[in-house]
Amino acid sequence: MVGEKGPLAAYQTLMKIMNNEGQTREIRLKRRHEKPTVKKHRLAYERAQRIYNNSMKDKVTLLMRGSREEYPWS
Repeated sequence: MVGEKGPLAAYQTLMKIMNNEGQTREIRLKRRHEKPTVKKHRLAYERAQRIYNNSMKDKVTLLMRGSREEYPWS
């Protein structure tokens, strides 16, 4: 349903939701055939990237916890 803001705002909202869920990326990937080996390499790269990003996020949160005024050991 298009609200009071019109079809352009509805389209922008739809695109924002699809980008957040990763659907537009999947659509772009499925436009052309992807060789099985290329797909395997891409999935391995994405898996490694997720692991790296999670570990970096954990390190940053650990460092940010260290800048508190009160330390648990004092």
